[in-house]
Amino acid sequence: MERLSSKYGSLDYKYAESRLLISTQDIVSAGRLLKSKMCKGEDEIPLKIVKDLAMLKPTVFLDLFNKIPTEGIPVKWKTAIITPIHKSGSKTKVEQYRPVSNLNSISKLFEKIVLSKLETIEDGDFQHGFKKGRNTTTAALELQDFISTELDKGRVVGTYSLDLSAAFDLLRPDAFKSMLEYKIPSELLTILMDFMSFRNFRVRIGNYLSGPRFLKVGCVQGSILGPKIFTLYMSHLEGIMNPGSHLVAYADDAYVCVSGGSPDEVKTNLENQLIVHEKYLNDIGMVTNTAKTELIYFSRKPLMDPPSLNVDKVSIHPSKTLKVLGLIFQEDLKEEHQV
Repeated sequence: MERLSSKYGSLDYKYAESRLLISTQDIVSAGRLLKSKMCKGEDEIPLKIVKDLAMLKPTVFLDLFNKIPTEGIPVKWKTAIITPIHKSGSKTKVEQYRPVSNLNSISKLFEKIVLSKLETIEDGDFQHGFKKGRNTTTAALELQDFISTELDKGRVVGTYSLDLSAAFDLLRPDAFKSMLEYKIPSELLTILMDFMSFRNFRVRIGNYLSGPRFLKVGCVQGSILGPKIFTLYMSHLEGIMNPGSHLVAYADDAYVCVSGGSPDEVKTNLENQLIVHEKYLNDIGMVTNTAKTELIYFSRKPLMDPPSLNVDKVSIHPSKTLKVLGLIFQEDLKEEHQV
């Protein structure tokens, strides 16, 4: 039994008693999906080399990959090399740099295989991020369809978008395990828990490389598994929606719609839903900012004075537009591309 310490307590999990049974075809298929890039992590092995080797001689990786569920992920795979890339403005300000994370290349090949095993595990029909056949366009279209359908019934629709701060960086492995152990096979859950635990990073500036700093929470930046881990983590959002609420999400961007016979009815239902929504996110470690929540009312007839929401002693005032994944929805439901 392994006991993992974290700022939220201790994590108990054991290495799986059964293997994942990875085949040479799994390795070839995963290799085919890797990019032919020369980027490399602490192992100094370019991704292109790993890709070519996986496709030409997959047996090289077979024994190693099949031992991981029972013996653990190699420690070297858990180090990310962070390179700060200057964006614009002052070079003396940290916020003007974008961190680029380079991970070990063999780890990326293994992640591709694990990701293929997770494809059948549902992470919520409301989620449009990181799914085949879904994207920002399908998310915006679903949102538009719900609103227009309700407006055609003569109803008023209220929509809010709750602001999250650094959502991917705050994922808690202990909460992930407790929420998802019932739906993820033990050998896969063990790999995911191991993958998220005892991560560390080092910063490279020129020829200088810092010592390691350890991470207790968060998705692994630049990883292949990270997006799927995050959407699984957020997959319970649908279950905390009140009757009549409609949820559409793309990664950590979530939009909640409520319809009603009057603006006041919609306001009450939106407030009740937002309180539940915010509490749930805070309970799983997310940081919300109620003051930055965006709110809009849609109606076929102009609303003279649409009501504000009052949550946690914060008044959220409605706007005439709502930013939705590269589009701007107007209160009459017309949409236009953002400038």
